[in-house]
Amino acid sequence: PEYLRDMPEVEMVLQNLNLHDHLREAAVESEFHVTWREGEGLNTTHVTTSDTDLMLVNMQYIPVIEMKVGRWYRWRMVLSSYFDSVAMRMGGDDECEFQLLAKDGIYLTNSPRAVPGIILSPGNRADVAVRCNKIGRAKVVSFDPYAEPPATPGPA
Repeated sequence: PEYLRDMPEVEMVLQNLNLHDHLREAAVESEFHVTWREGEGLNTTHVTTSDTDLMLVNMQYIPVIEMKVGRWYRWRMVLSSYFDSVAMRMGGDDECEFQLLAKDGIYLTNSPRAVPGIILSPGNRADVAVRCNKIGRAKVVSFDPYAEPPATPGPA
């Protein structure tokens, strides 16, 4: 569609990484040490965590995506996890907005459509237009769609 022509693309591979059981098994069954390798075109965010159930985006924990205020960006996402689904929304005071464009490579007939959040199951893809309307840092946070469905968005 023509409205996507000038929209910068941000490609994201999301992967849920649950290390709890794997780390426990590795500690019991192995004497090998885990080492991290940098370089070879890999960028790191230099963030460490003791979390054992986390979401990686392009193999980064808590990545930063720079965007210009008021400009639409096309986030092209795929969930590469084999087991867990993810539900995400913008955190904070609605400084950013989501518009769903396509699911699994098929454009919606009523695209773009304002959505309060995105839900992906293993192997799902979503194309989402994202715009932030004020300067600062906005967070994308997970939510439980059964316990706390996000608020319905206002007019787009």
